[in-house]
Amino acid sequence: MNNVELRDWYLGLSDSDKQIYLSLVSNQLTIHGRSIGLELTGVKQIEAFKGLNELQHQLSQHVAAIGSRRDRYPDEVLWNILNEKADWYGLLAHLNQSFDSARARGGWEDKAMGNNSTVHPLGDLLDGNLSACDFGVMEHGFAPHGRDYKFVIQDSLCNDPGTYELVFTHVVDLKYTTRVGDTSWRTS
Repeated sequence: MNNVELRDWYLGLSDSDKQIYLSLVSNQLTIHGRSIGLELTGVKQIEAFKGLNELQHQLSQHVAAIGSRRDRYPDEVLWNILNEKADWYGLLAHLNQSFDSARARGGWEDKAMGNNSTVHPLGDLLDGNLSACDFGVMEHGFAPHGRDYKFVIQDSLCNDPGTYELVFTHVVDLKYTTRVGDTSWRTS
């Protein structure tokens, strides 16, 4: 999802879902702050932390304003402010990754992809909503920040056929195998 599509998706959320989403963005930016603390030094580090502080200020103020029903920037203006500040401080990639990660973690209904199972990666599988086997893995790999691992699967045999995204957070080590044997692999 590009920034404009993600903004439009955000604008369509209810106020309570906006609060959750912005809080998750804030959480993800904090994780990026850890890498800034380790990877940058001197003036670059100070400027990056100033930028993170500005972004956190905007996010926390907006979440509080939604909850207290106070005057606030229109949501589209907030989106522009966040992007402009991130760009000014050289943090646009960090912000975009935080937007994407928060979107993946929220458990939102994804109208473009069908159901999105991200509250617990195996929740639908364990509840019997997804097939236990014989679904197509369309995409898999580590998220750009290297901590979460994502599978995009298509299941046509389950109760609600469609495309699902399974996100495993805080992955330290990962090993996976297939039950398809060497002789069947080429034709499967």
